[in-house]
Amino acid sequence: MKFIAAFFLKDYPNLIKYSSKQVLVRPEFIICCLLFTATLFVYIPVVNYDFINYDDVQYITENIHVKHGMTADSIKWAFFSFHASNWHPVTWLSHMLDCQLYGLDPGKHHATNLLFHVLNTILLFFIFFKTTTQKWPSAFIAAFFALHPMHVESVAWIAERKDVLSTFFMMLTILTYIFYAKSRRRVTYWSAMTFFALGIMSKPMIVTLPFLLMLFDYWPLKRMNDLKMYPRYRILSSLIIEKIPFFILSMLSSYITVIAQAKGGAVSSLDVLPLPERFCNAFISYFKYIIKMVYPFNLSIFYPYAPKIDWPFFYISLLFLIFVSAAIIWFFKKIPWLFVGWFWYMGTLVPVIGIVQVGAQSIADRYTYIPFIGLFLIMGFGAQFVFDKLKYGNFFAYSSLLATAIFFMFAARFYVKNWCDSISIFQHSICVTKNNYIAYGNLGDALMKEKRILEAKDCFSEAIKIKPSYFNGHFNVGVCHMALDENEEAIKSFFRAVSIKPDFALAYYNIGSIYLKQKEYSKSLKYLGKAIMLTPDNARAYYKVGLVNNEIGDVAAALWNFQKSYSLGYIHAQSDIDKILRAQ
Repeated sequence: MKFIAAFFLKDYPNLIKYSSKQVLVRPEFIICCLLFTATLFVYIPVVNYDFINYDDVQYITENIHVKHGMTADSIKWAFFSFHASNWHPVTWLSHMLDCQLYGLDPGKHHATNLLFHVLNTILLFFIFFKTTTQKWPSAFIAAFFALHPMHVESVAWIAERKDVLSTFFMMLTILTYIFYAKSRRRVTYWSAMTFFALGIMSKPMIVTLPFLLMLFDYWPLKRMNDLKMYPRYRILSSLIIEKIPFFILSMLSSYITVIAQAKGGAVSSLDVLPLPERFCNAFISYFKYIIKMVYPFNLSIFYPYAPKIDWPFFYISLLFLIFVSAAIIWFFKKIPWLFVGWFWYMGTLVPVIGIVQVGAQSIADRYTYIPFIGLFLIMGFGAQFVFDKLKYGNFFAYSSLLATAIFFMFAARFYVKNWCDSISIFQHSICVTKNNYIAYGNLGDALMKEKRILEAKDCFSEAIKIKPSYFNGHFNVGVCHMALDENEEAIKSFFRAVSIKPDFALAYYNIGSIYLKQKEYSKSLKYLGKAIMLTPDNARAYYKVGLVNNEIGDVAAALWNFQKSYSLGYIHAQSDIDKILRAQ
């Protein structure tokens, strides 16, 4: 009250005095400042980093809808398109707003990711502090989340805005649900529902959130203990009924996601990756993520599938998961936080564990952004549990947690350096993984943009050697041959690409362009026509067809194609249109 009175009476000396007593010296404020400072120490270099030529291109730098900012057409596109095999309109709006404010300044796009990561860290601390009243275990959970090297990918990769954004709304959902559980006010319940809807429209990975809320009901909210007068089955059924709207949203999101990924061709068929192999990789991945949590080195932007299953490692993984899960279930009443932490980890990984395989990766660092919170929960409360019986137990517990947090902080700071540009991150990935054709392909693309043609060609050739069916690799080898004026070799490479991917419009366009250059006009028209058939809005293809028509004397057709090209945005066609009109 003294603080409020000083504020309204403009008694500034006492205002500072009271505010310092009531706010600045509170442990929660100091913890938040430490978390903020440590997170900035790790990630502040990213504000000087560039875009990455892997997803950043189709998400931002070459996405015409996003680059235009917040327009009516772009907002409509965000909600009604399945671009990049995803439906996440809130993420698209976030990128559009960045472009509206900053244009294509990558440092400021990085800064937005960092801002959300900091907010997620602070919210995570308050979620566990408000529900457990344990300041320091909650602080270390948040610190591990903020500083673990496995989370660098989600923060330092602009295209992974969907990770930090969906987690932000997930944290708000949990926090407002906690308020609801304590106050039973409807406004808090529907606020939680709103935040959850925004979260799944940012990234559908959080569809498991209703199950997390059930875990929170058990511990730390202990809502089952508040209803001892009722039979257990009635308690469970009432809590499940309470989550029905959340489950409905989860099912809708899952359905839309499956449609989006199937239409985008991101879902691997069972012929490419049989179901038994997927299950084997799922169990191995659960164990691998735990290893990487403890030993966070040799991290990569892409992890290729191993050529064959490592059966000894699979059996070790399977036995470990079964044994640990059984033991935790056995002790779930005595050690509730252990049960919640373990099944937080196991449950939140389900959407991305690979049973429904999306993409070509075996595992991905970004998939641990939310699941690792469960393991950090075990670490935060586990240290206190282990050292509880010892003299100075808290000192040993918090010293070990602090040492771990410092280790994560410096390891993450070291790893962040690799994310400065495309060449750096893919060179690093090649060094720490085997048979990484994606890394070679993207490194080659980055080298091409710097006019290092021969080095790029070597990278693409290595990618093809690893995976002969890698059509982009064949295509890019052809592009290198074109740059070196080796047109016959270029045509062979483009034909190899379309033999693997028959609807590869850009390959047909390049073949037609080479034939135009060689004055083989009938062949040029044939392949440029295929490119237009596959991509009707290909302005450059219409322009090249216009050039062919002009060369063979079909002026009317040439004028029509130049005008079509210009209408699709290729402004250089205007000079050719003017020449034809002047000649007439």
